[in-house]
Amino acid sequence: MGEYVIKPIGRQLSYLLCYNRNKNKLKEQLEALKTARRDVQGRVQEARSNAYAIREEVSKWLADADNAIHDERSSNSSNPSAFNLVDRYQLGRKTKKKIEALHELIAKRINFVEVGYPAPLLETKNIIVPGGYQVLESKISMAKQIKKALQKAEVSRVGVYGMGGVGKTYLLNEVKKMVLEEVFDRVIEVFVGQSNGVIQIQEQIGDVLNVKLPKSKEGRASFLRNNLAKMEEDVLVILDDLWKEYDLLKEIGIPCSSSCKVLMTSRSQDILMNNMNATECFQVNSLSEEESWKFFTTIIGDEFDTPDMENLAKMVARECGGLPLALDTIAKALKGKHMNHWKDALSKLRNPIGMDIKGVSDKVYASLRLSYDHLVGEEPKLVFLLCSVFPDHYKISLNDLQMYAMGMRLLRNINTWEDVKNRVLKLVHDLKSCSLLLEHSSDKYVKMHDIVRDVAIHIASTEGIMPTLSFGSKLSDWEDEYQSGAHRAIFVNCDNFQKLPQNLNFPDLELLILRSSNGFVGNLEIPDGFFAGMEKIKALDITGMSFLQTSWRSLKNIRTLCLLRCEFNHIDTIGELKNLEILRICSCKELDHLPVAMNQLTELKVLEVLNCSNLEVFPANIISSMNKLEVLKLRDSFDRWGEEVWYKDEVIKNVTLSELNRLPRLSSLRLEISKFRFMSQITSETSSKLKEFWVCVNKTDDFILPMVSDEYATTLILNIVLPKAIHGGLETLLKRSERLVVRDSVGRFINDVFNPNSNGYPFLKYLWIIDVHGHSNLPYLFRSEFNSLEFLTVYGMDRLMNLAPRNSPILPFKKLKSISIRSCGEIRNLFSISVLKALSDLQDISVTDCGMMDGIVSIETEEQSTIFTGITSLTLEKVDKLKSFCTKLFIQEDPQSRIPCFDQRVSFPELKHLSITRGNNLETLWHSDGLASNSFSKLQTVRIESCKRLRFMFPSNTSARLDSLERIEVKKCGNLKRLLPSSVLFWSLSELSVEKCNGMMNLFSLTVAKGLVNLWSIEVRCCRGMRCVVAAEEEQGGVVFRGLRRVRLYWLPELVSFYGGKCRVRFPKLDRLFILGCPKMKTFSRGVVVTPKLDIVRIDVRYFEVAVDGGVNETIRDFWRQMVSNDDEDSETNSDYGDTSFEDEA
Repeated sequence: MGEYVIKPIGRQLSYLLCYNRNKNKLKEQLEALKTARRDVQGRVQEARSNAYAIREEVSKWLADADNAIHDERSSNSSNPSAFNLVDRYQLGRKTKKKIEALHELIAKRINFVEVGYPAPLLETKNIIVPGGYQVLESKISMAKQIKKALQKAEVSRVGVYGMGGVGKTYLLNEVKKMVLEEVFDRVIEVFVGQSNGVIQIQEQIGDVLNVKLPKSKEGRASFLRNNLAKMEEDVLVILDDLWKEYDLLKEIGIPCSSSCKVLMTSRSQDILMNNMNATECFQVNSLSEEESWKFFTTIIGDEFDTPDMENLAKMVARECGGLPLALDTIAKALKGKHMNHWKDALSKLRNPIGMDIKGVSDKVYASLRLSYDHLVGEEPKLVFLLCSVFPDHYKISLNDLQMYAMGMRLLRNINTWEDVKNRVLKLVHDLKSCSLLLEHSSDKYVKMHDIVRDVAIHIASTEGIMPTLSFGSKLSDWEDEYQSGAHRAIFVNCDNFQKLPQNLNFPDLELLILRSSNGFVGNLEIPDGFFAGMEKIKALDITGMSFLQTSWRSLKNIRTLCLLRCEFNHIDTIGELKNLEILRICSCKELDHLPVAMNQLTELKVLEVLNCSNLEVFPANIISSMNKLEVLKLRDSFDRWGEEVWYKDEVIKNVTLSELNRLPRLSSLRLEISKFRFMSQITSETSSKLKEFWVCVNKTDDFILPMVSDEYATTLILNIVLPKAIHGGLETLLKRSERLVVRDSVGRFINDVFNPNSNGYPFLKYLWIIDVHGHSNLPYLFRSEFNSLEFLTVYGMDRLMNLAPRNSPILPFKKLKSISIRSCGEIRNLFSISVLKALSDLQDISVTDCGMMDGIVSIETEEQSTIFTGITSLTLEKVDKLKSFCTKLFIQEDPQSRIPCFDQRVSFPELKHLSITRGNNLETLWHSDGLASNSFSKLQTVRIESCKRLRFMFPSNTSARLDSLERIEVKKCGNLKRLLPSSVLFWSLSELSVEKCNGMMNLFSLTVAKGLVNLWSIEVRCCRGMRCVVAAEEEQGGVVFRGLRRVRLYWLPELVSFYGGKCRVRFPKLDRLFILGCPKMKTFSRGVVVTPKLDIVRIDVRYFEVAVDGGVNETIRDFWRQMVSNDDEDSETNSDYGDTSFEDEA
């Protein structure tokens, strides 16, 4: 008992006695966090430059780091007197808490093995268009007209209008595909609709820009305005579905200009022309009869049993009025149906019931109503109507739908959570197949078209089976008209509410969703008695509010309760909700204990407590009383299983893992365990019943889990020193894991578990071996087969020599798709060439910080060669000794010979992405005699950085074909003499970026320039030796840079001109030119320069209009004349670069 008393007293005294020490430690932690943030931010920028998407966990970490740094800067730095014990104690306690928080935050980034991943292609992921829409030639033609309007210098606002269902959203997708990169560098899509207010619009823009917005409305507008105005990119902001006027500049923060344009859609021409001041407006008309039929048949097919059936189908298509939405839903509803269904549909379309739904035509309503009527049974109709409770364009979570459906009893004869999940997924699939719901970029969500939602709300209200209500986004209070009604489901956006009312009257309400996401946890308080008029509530979902426990005592029928970012001291009265089946508590930071009263929740089937980091008390005998529990998820919340904790003046025994053995229905488990010895309490029988599990053993402060998706349902993470024998529940989990992370005791684990007698791991697809402390002495990893292994990551095994014993009779990973080796200091190569040939599924190879690696593949003889047919991505970083992809065993190579990284022995016909960083032993990438046939023909991006000895990148032989190469980025290669040789054609090259390559005098010759027909961006930074970008060649008739739109020239002290020759140079599309820190550049070219679309040139920090006479050459000369005419002080400041370090300035 003594330790429970002495420790807390000592901790309290330390706040006073160690005040100064803790204050200094806080400063140290803050500096350490700043250093960590710079490191992560640098890796993020590098990933983005490689066209990678940034992982959500990394973005969240950066945001948390920024907040912590900002909060500490703005906090009160008072230093109370040593005699002011109260203030000193309070500040000392806060300081200690901050130190712990900063330490935890710093620890979270230690093992960010990868900050990004290859971004999905825009066409296949972000733009989801039904197949039939791809034949709408009229819409494609209009998209080209809109693109042309957006290219006009005098046009900054373009409008598109038309009735609902006419295809405006599809048209926007086509415009986006056409203008992205060719006209604009970035497109920001914002859905406005009737529900979203200014705050939601600004948040959508902030999300795309990946910035954290201020809390005040005015501050947000100013912040966005400054960010968009300062961007060195052409930006298009799409505002979809406007219903009223907005002041884009003052209210939202969009600075309409030649570099930031706005494309708006609305059902009303008046809103666009008169309210939003669109310079040009386009009306989207319905399809012609011919195009309607073509669109219709792409969905139902063009083969009919009889001519009568074909004629009937044509009449049905005709009655859809040329509206794509109507055609799409009708076609999917009738496909494969008997002729009687078609005749009935034709009758309903010809005699539609007039409905007064704003912006929805009778034809669209009739088609959607017909599709709804064709749903089989009540369940899909209920789920469809339930989706209408969410606001326009809302990202509807499938998990939320499943929880609501279970709580509201929408599904018949289903009692288990597993069955509810499967049934809802099936129903959602059916609704998507008939276009009543839409795909989302993530398969965890769906969307509903705004027209479909309007019709669903109308059906729900008129039929009375699921009347819904959604309101609040533009209101500052819960208005009287929304305080009563016969609604079954209500969604309230409370972002702007000052308070919530009492005495509400919703006697039939079963689902209530309250959302407050304005950044203040618990900012809005739910008053006592708020739920008094809602006795039938079965599902309650609350976000961002605070409340008293007494407020929910009237909810005797509730089955689903979800609390996100809510503020409360305890939930001790939750035992009164005896019918509760689903309880989800997420990010409720004040929650430090779960009450004993939870043992009364004997009907509970799903218990999720997520990201409640202060939860330390989970009393024994609670879980074991929930004998119907199917799902238990405790993530980032509780890990002190079986421990005794001191809480409120008493010792409490926490729950033990043995209680899991008394849950006969448990099928899904997610938890963290602080001590490995407790794992023995889980029996093999319990482990074998689990269909899904995610178990982390001994997660320490410096342990960051690999960033992986939830695609694989069985995950085991071990940070342990293994016992002498592994058996029982752990052995069962090991055998069933699809994802396995091993972080400590790596060598012993591999010897004891991955041994030839282990009978394999038939389900294992992902494997991470992370030896942070480098204690493993193993020379190789595998001695047994892993026939399902697809992704392998090895980190920190300093003594690792090979993945498997050389000449091993087994191939341990036949299905391997991706391998990443990081910080393994002794490994010389990954595979023998015979092994690599057998890995037919291998696509991605990544090697980082392996100082002794001299080749990826080892070959035994000079004659051996191979074609690596599957490899699409190759990343090599910090490989100082690497000279060649293939290295010869037992053969001494001439150290003076110039060995290419890729010679004619290897061929990569499918390689798309190549990245090499710090390959200090590389002298040339490709053999001077050229490439193997078809090798690198699909290469799209090349990124080379910090290769000090590299002199030549591309082969000079004319046989080289790099027809697919789109992007080249080269940094810090000081010996590189030549970039693009004239012997190689770069037809597809669109972006070229060079930085700190001081040995280069120019990028390419005029002969090469003639072949760069698709090049649209050139950026050159900090190249001390650069004299001109394009080498001088006198060509009669000149040259045309047909696609070049953007040129950036930064900190080039010796640059004289872009082109040093005298011939005529034309840039028909150039509209962005930036010149900074180029003191010797007095002209753009010695000859005539034609830039018809270039209006503004930025030189240093000033903008200049292009001179009418003399063009850009005269503009640059005029800049220097102004510099000379300035007074001496300004002249020294702006034009004397003699004493300036260009790299420091950059």
